[in-house]
Amino acid sequence: MNLLTTLLNKKTCTFAVGVAAGLVLPLVVKSKATRRAAVNLVVQGLKLRDNAQTALASIQEEAQDIYAEATQRRTPSAEA
Repeated sequence: MNLLTTLLNKKTCTFAVGVAAGLVLPLVVKSKATRRAAVNLVVQGLKLRDNAQTALASIQEEAQDIYAEATQRRTPSAEA
């Protein structure tokens, strides 16, 4: 019986938190401050993506240069 009471209490608490979130979140999402924060978060995410793409392009170029140099060094010794 004690286990049933504990489960009911957890389910009741979870339900209550869900209802509260359902009532409060729409108000929070519609606020101007939340919108500004969301826009700033997306801007930072876009900057992060751009920086990652730039770094990846640099790494790819460096890897291609290393591969080309290794191929050039290997070719003359293969002919000898």
